[in-house]
Amino acid sequence: MRIRNTSRWVAGLLAVLAPLLTSAFVPLAARTGAAPSSGAGTTGTVTVGAESAGDRSSSVLDLPAGARIVSAELRWSSAGPAWCWFDGGAVVIPDLWAGAVAITADRVEPGEHGATARADVTELLPAMLGADGETLSLTGFAASADQECWAEWALIVVWSRENPAIAVDSTVAPAVARPGQRVRQSAVVGNTGDVALRDVTATFAGCRRELALLQPGDRAEVRCELPAPASGELPVEVSGTSPAGEVVTARTSGAVRAPAPEPAPSLQIHVDGTPHPTRPVTAVVRVSNTSAVPVHDVAVTGSPASCAHRIGELAPGRTSVHRCRVGPGESIDLVVSGRSAHGVVATAELVVAPEGEPGTAVAAPPSRPPAPPPPPPEAPVRAAELTEVGLVRESPARAAGFIAVLGVLVMMVSVGALSAATRVGR
Repeated sequence: MRIRNTSRWVAGLLAVLAPLLTSAFVPLAARTGAAPSSGAGTTGTVTVGAESAGDRSSSVLDLPAGARIVSAELRWSSAGPAWCWFDGGAVVIPDLWAGAVAITADRVEPGEHGATARADVTELLPAMLGADGETLSLTGFAASADQECWAEWALIVVWSRENPAIAVDSTVAPAVARPGQRVRQSAVVGNTGDVALRDVTATFAGCRRELALLQPGDRAEVRCELPAPASGELPVEVSGTSPAGEVVTARTSGAVRAPAPEPAPSLQIHVDGTPHPTRPVTAVVRVSNTSAVPVHDVAVTGSPASCAHRIGELAPGRTSVHRCRVGPGESIDLVVSGRSAHGVVATAELVVAPEGEPGTAVAAPPSRPPAPPPPPPEAPVRAAELTEVGLVRESPARAAGFIAVLGVLVMMVSVGALSAATRVGR
């Protein structure tokens, strides 16, 4: 080269300064490092390098598993004879080669001990690496067939590794509800990873809620109103997308319990006073709640209409009393009804007929001395029945007795007649 023929003393000077230029540049040994970066995952740098002459020199780029390359810069500096880097007093930075890929300097930075070339190879790096995706091989340049030029080069790679994660907790209010009753389910979505999550959504059994962005450590609450299922389980699923496009999900379920069976409501109705067939009476109607739950909309209906009465709510164990007029000969036919808080209906009926009528429950009269027992009935005498010829039809035993009595009477009459005749003859 021309600079070698006209300025050999400059070449000699650079040869003396070559060790200084080498020590001024980045070390050739590979360096790695990593540090957490809030909101952007885990980041770090990897530096590899070698000395390249006309022959190829290689280094292995060892990135952490799952790392994403953020940026890559190739630097090389003058470390060979001066004629390799100067042409007519101007600094000349030759290209480097990675296989068939030429790396041309984006800029040159002159320094006290030489010049450094820099090239952004972020986009070129995948093509620069070997088939294994890790080995970088660079080829230097030669000024002529018998004069090699070389450079020290270094590749600085900034990498990032995302650890996206999402979590969800769910509650339901009220916690006790009947199937079909409306409840409100809440879901607290948390970004538990180290990168921001976009397109965060929460999908309930009956609705979908969206959150635009959730930063690492942030939590947000979303709600949905829906009917309680018979199973008691209310699932919810949340999802989000990392900056690199990875979708993370989490699932949980809220729980709602069915209430314990409610005691059945019951009512009782009673009337003091019995209707009279010929005069009016005043009846006292008593309605009691004989259950352990309040009974609502309690009302007495029926006849007579004067006994109908609206009570409203009747607490457990309480009795409502009202009076009504019952006309002469009227029957009391009343029905009391009500319902529990959950719609279970209770009824009771009472029927009282006027005094003296069949089926009437009449109060017993005052006690009196017992009447003497009636005499035993005489044996019935069967009337004689005459036959067509005038004879007595009886049983054989009765006929014999009757004939004997008749014979005695005849004898007595005959004796009396004879005795009378004798007295007349004298």
